[in-house]
Amino acid sequence: MEGPIVHTVVRPDGTRRVDVFQRRRDGTFGFEESRWNAAEASWLPSGRRSDSFTDTLERALIEARGRIPWLGECLRDGTGVADA
Repeated sequence: MEGPIVHTVVRPDGTRRVDVFQRRRDGTFGFEESRWNAAEASWLPSGRRSDSFTDTLERALIEARGRIPWLGECLRDGTGVADA
């Protein structure tokens, strides 16, 4: 991750999350998906998404929703959404 997390969406079952971050160097936004690893009690990256560059938080969420199948349902009904 390249900057502070500005928004987090957690899947209702708690097994996956998406963090949207804002890059310090240029103010663009990106996102990364992680999965919960119970054995290590930590979040582990489950895909390289930080190559996404958008100019707003909203556009980062739209792009993430298009790439991460479960995210659309969470954003549509409001479940699992939490601000960082």
